[in-house]
Formats: sequence, structure tokens, C-alpha cells
Amino acid sequence: MKSIFLHLVETDCWNGEPYIIKLCMDLFLGVGQSGLSISLEVTKDTTGQVFLNFTGAPSSLSLGAVFGALRFTAPSTLLLPFNGPNAMSGMPDLVGFTFVVACAGASVVSLRNIFAQVTSSGWHPWEDILPVNFWPKDSTVTVTGIITQPESLGTLAVGLQIGFSIPLVESTANVLLDVSYWPIKSNNRDPTQRSKLHMRIDPESALPAPTIDNILRALGGFSWSAVTTAIPLLQQLTTAVSVTNVVVELERAPAGGPVIALFSISALISNLKLIPKLTVEKAVLDLTYTGSSWRAQIETTILFADQYRCQTLLILPTKDVAGKFEFVNLDDAFTFGAFVKEIDPTIDITTIPVIGSETLASISLGSFSLTATFVGNSLSVTSFAVEIVWDTSSIKQLNVSNNRLTINWSRRPFPNIPAIVGQVDPSSGGTENSWRLNWEGLLSDNWILSAGFQFSRLKLGSQPTKSELILAGSILNLSDTDVSAADLTNSLTGDGTGPSSLWQGSMPSDSSFSMRELAVNCMLGEDQVYGIGAKAIWGQGGSGSAVLVVRGIQPANPNDSHWAFMLAIAVENFCFRDLTSDVDLGQAVDNNLTIVNASVLAFYEPVAKTLAEIKAALDNVKATHLLPSASSIIPLEDFSADSSLKTTAGLAVFASLSFHPPQADSAWGP
Repeated sequence: MKSIFLHLVETDCWNGEPYIIKLCMDLFLGVGQSGLSISLEVTKDTTGQVFLNFTGAPSSLSLGAVFGALRFTAPSTLLLPFNGPNAMSGMPDLVGFTFVVACAGASVVSLRNIFAQVTSSGWHPWEDILPVNFWPKDSTVTVTGIITQPESLGTLAVGLQIGFSIPLVESTANVLLDVSYWPIKSNNRDPTQRSKLHMRIDPESALPAPTIDNILRALGGFSWSAVTTAIPLLQQLTTAVSVTNVVVELERAPAGGPVIALFSISALISNLKLIPKLTVEKAVLDLTYTGSSWRAQIETTILFADQYRCQTLLILPTKDVAGKFEFVNLDDAFTFGAFVKEIDPTIDITTIPVIGSETLASISLGSFSLTATFVGNSLSVTSFAVEIVWDTSSIKQLNVSNNRLTINWSRRPFPNIPAIVGQVDPSSGGTENSWRLNWEGLLSDNWILSAGFQFSRLKLGSQPTKSELILAGSILNLSDTDVSAADLTNSLTGDGTGPSSLWQGSMPSDSSFSMRELAVNCMLGEDQVYGIGAKAIWGQGGSGSAVLVVRGIQPANPNDSHWAFMLAIAVENFCFRDLTSDVDLGQAVDNNLTIVNASVLAFYEPVAKTLAEIKAALDNVKATHLLPSASSIIPLEDFSADSSLKTTAGLAVFASLSFHPPQADSAWGP
């Protein structure tokens, strides 16, 4: 090591972002007199990646020497793109190679590329990459061949990096351009070839910087007024916003020249008012044109309501599309109540489903977001979502712990959702529908409830329309173990001290069904109904689409169960041996009968029901998305509703049968 230097290259004094630091060394790579005299530049960027750039002295090394020092086979010829020179011949202006480390302290170092800077005299590759208004005029042009995957001649690829400066507007600072081209193979779907152009204002110039209006016109004849028309919030800013960086994606179709596909401009802004008491004081605005529309976003730290510090990502609303503002609260004093008061003091948090109460006002905020839309010329908050952590909770028959909740509010009522026992009323909901609660929590060690709670206006049979609390979602399994239909039924019919034994008291002792891929739809008002759809499996190979319905009842005898249930299964591959412990009997039935269509019904009802009444409980299984797939067969769908059950509990099989000719050795034979 000959010498060492340390340079602070860049720091962001606006937002305290990570800085870029550079460490420089002069090194000798080799043993004795055989080796390379090179310089090492170590750079850590804002993403945490560390780059080790090794370069030889100007015009002192050949590209072949670098390949040899790295112990790679050097190609005899290496032509640069767009009919460029052979980089392996002669002595390039500068050669080197780059290693990259994913983060400081990591042990894995990867070779990123080998590079060679060459003279561009008589060779103008930028004419094939850039639109004509970005071609260099009198400035010095640096052309570098970038060689990736040089370890093997079979994987080696060559790209270009070109750097120079141009004046966009007279009497303003030059713009530094850095364009990269990679020879990606085109395909029939997308025959274009793309490259990226980076632009920044020359920091050494004493002249004033080009305005954002100047840059927009150079990028395709756009203007700042066109941007502010599309994104009205930016009308507060003038064209004096300070541009820091521009990234342009260029494409070149086979039949045409290079054109701008999209671009992004980064600029420093200040004093941008979003809504009352929410102002961006200083930040970087990222403005993107996608080819047909404008998009603007800001990442910064702000004071919400002029006092609560929050980290935020702001996607600004356009004239036609709502914006979204995402926040992470950094101030423990910022509570849910203070937040709601700033949005709309008339919002009543006591009407939130399940958890609504005044105590919510004191909960400290974590992450939250707003949606904002232009109504006329004013920006209005139309919805918000707030994430909170909630203790163990009992929601009727559901005991849930380790809960993470998202409270959603909408100025426009949420649409009504169907229930397992009721159709949606076509009229809109009331103020109750302004809330929706997304809930994730543990039902047991292996099962997670992931569902939404909201009020919905329903028609329940002949009763008047009624607003009911509906839970709809799924139960996720963290293990490979399926849930037992018996255990689930007993859990939902417990008395608060533990599960019941209603299943065992109603079913044959050898009946056992397991369930997976569980969807839930429950009505949790004075009348409780729990609907669970799943794929059911049993026996050696029995399976089908299943719906478990558990509902609260008022028994004639108060000592009897206050619950009824039914598990209805549309069987996919019916075998009688899957339903009986008598193996010989089951095999004999299967050998002599073909079950064309079958449904299984396990049930407990204190009063015997007709099949029509039982099937009515399944009317909404499609609308509530309880079945595993849209193509699932509804249990009992193909069986006549005219028959009735003669018992109040047990296991029933409904099937369409065809008989085989008796086998000679069969117990049923002649």
C-alpha cells in the first residue's frame, strides 16, 4: 500500500439521509516485480452496498493484463457495441475492475465487471442511443466498455457507459449526462432495446441551474404548467424548485431511432401544504412521467398537526386519481383520538365494530395512512387506515390473542356484504358502514384468524331489513395438521369455560372429518350464526367441498344445548368404506354399488328439519365465497327438497345409486 485518502463525497443535509463515503488507496497487485500497479477506491452508497473499484494508471495497462491478473481467459477479440473498436487491441485509456459487497461487514465479495475506457474518435455510439437533442457538441466524451460475467467466454457480455456534458439553455449551467447501454436480447413481445440516461446539474458551474421548465421542455416539449394541471397540489410551487437528478429510460425499436419511454425528475421543494395542519417543509419531490400520465411522490419526515413527528411516503393525488399518504408515527404522544380529531371532529370512534369505545382515543399510533381526493379545487380526506396492536379478546365464541388490527374508515359507506344467513339489502348502508375492521390474531397455536368485521344491511327471511355485524375472511393454518370438524364444532358451541361435547353426543363414535383451506362468514349479533367453508377429508381417501354451519338457538329445555350445527359435504369420490368401521361391509357395498352423486350430512337439530329447511341454510355459500373454489359443488344441491329427516341428530348420506351385476363370490351373489 503506497498511500491512503478519505473523502466525504455526499451527504443529504435536508433529511439526514445516509451519506456516501469514499476511501482511496494506491496498491500493487502481484508478487515481486510481476503484477499490476493499481488504485483502489472503496465507496459505500446510500443503500449500504460497498463498491471496490480498482483502476490502473492512464494508458498503462492492457485489458488482457487485467484478465490475466484475475486468472480469467482473455478473449482474442472484444468488439464494443455499435461497430465499436476492439477493446483487446492496444492500450485503452483506462482499465479496471469492480467488486461489490452487499453491505459493510459482509464476507462475500462478488466481481461486478471489468471496464475499459476507449477513445471515441470517429466512432459516435451515442447517435444510436440518444435522441439528437442530447448529442454532445463541443464537450469531451468518455466512452467505457463494461464487461459483465467475464469469468467465462460463454457468459461474457459487453455494454457501454458514456459520459459528457451539454448546455440545455444558454447562460445556464451545463447538464452532466451519463448513459448506460446493455445489449439485452429482444423478443417478439417486446422488440425494443432499452438504456438509461442519468442527468444532473454541473455542481462546479457558476451559472444558474436550468429550471424544471427548461428540463421538461428538453424531455419532450412538456411544461411545468402541464404538470401542475395534472397534479393540482404542485400549483403552490413555482418553477424555482431545485432539480437534483433526472433519470430517463430510452427505447430503440428495430424500425426507428431512440425515443424517451419514461423519465423521473428529483427536485428539492419546500412549504407544500397538503391538508390543514399538514405541510411538507423541505423534501425531495420525485416526479415521474410514465408515457401517458404523471406521478409525484415524496419521502420525508413531517410534523402532523404541526406537532407530531412522522416518517411519511406521500403519493400525491392527480386531478383524476386519489392520492395515498402513508405514515409511521415517531411520537408516543400522537394518539388515535388526536389523529381522528384532525381528520374530522364529528367522527364517532365508539361505533367501530367489536372494539369501539372512548378508550381507543388514548391508544398511541403506529402506522397509518390516508386517501385524499380532489373535490372541486379542494383536497378532501376520503378514507384512512390505522394499525394497532390489541390484547387477547373474546368475540362471541371466538377467543383470539396476539392481535394486529387495522381500523378502516371511509367517508363513503362501505358496500354491504352478504352473510351465510341473509341477502344484502340493495339500499345503501347507514353510518355504521363507515367502519371496517381488519383483524389478524391467533385462534390457537397453529391457526390464525384473518378476517374483516363490518356492519351490513341484510334481509333475513321475512324480517325487516336489519343492520348486522358480519365477519368474513379465512382461517390460516401454520402447520401441516388439518382441523377436526368435531373440535371446531365443540369450540364454537362451548359455554365460555371450555369446548362442549356436542359433536360426540350427536355423531356415531367412528365418524371423523378433517377440514383444510377454511373460509369463514359469521353473523355476530343477538342471533349468532357461524359459517365455515372448507375442503373436507375423511377415511382412506374421501374428500369433498364442505360447509359447517353453527347457530345459536333457544332450546325448549334450558338445560339442553343452546347450539345447533350441520356439516354438509358434497362428496367428490364417494366410497362407503370411508364412512364405516366395518371394512368388509364397506368393501361389499363399494363392489356392488356405483355412487353417482353423493352428499354427507352430519347434524344436530333439537327439532327434526325438512331437507328444504336444511338446504336453505346453504343458499348463500356461493355469494359468501365459503367454498374452496368457484367450481365447487354445493352440498345437497342435486337432491330433492321434498324429503325430511326423521331424527334430530346423526349422520345421513344422500346418494344416487346404480347397481353392478352381482359377483360370483360376493356375499350378495346368487
